[in-house]
Amino acid sequence: MGALTASQLAISMGLPITSPGFCMFGGIIATIGGFFGTFKTQPEYISYQEKGENVIKAVNSPLRLGLFGLGISGLGLSASPFFMYLAASNPTILPAAIGISSAIFGSASVYALMQPKGSLLSWGSSLRGALFGIIGLQLAGMLTGMVMGPNLFTHICHRADTFIGLGVFSALVAYDTHVAI
Repeated sequence: MGALTASQLAISMGLPITSPGFCMFGGIIATIGGFFGTFKTQPEYISYQEKGENVIKAVNSPLRLGLFGLGISGLGLSASPFFMYLAASNPTILPAAIGISSAIFGSASVYALMQPKGSLLSWGSSLRGALFGIIGLQLAGMLTGMVMGPNLFTHICHRADTFIGLGVFSALVAYDTHVAI
């Protein structure tokens, strides 16, 4: 979501038109530098007692948060020439994508926050299996298309991925949010 917002900001300033090379290569360098710096700086772990339980909490330094923001902004900047062409074909594509992504991720996160502690932990292996199932479905559709040409099975495999993937990835967001809290 931050990358889409950074891309929209770059497009509104006209950067992809005036210097597309800077957007692509500068964005890639910013992404690599930001994420590499994020992985190299470690969070501070704080341990305290809450309701009779030991709780360990990771606290990120402002430098680490800034480096992560640089990486996300670099992703958006490097994708901004592509998104500019999308926006030229239909100006409502990016704002709609930002809004719909926010609604889906926000709903999954709110669901995870409302569940009792530890209740979604059993979802982990099933969600990983579903993720590998989606990959297998795509590979089966691709191989069938290469051997037999385009047919109904390849069409169903590639269309089902969209709808199954939306459910699986929404559940993964809820699971990851629940694990993080």
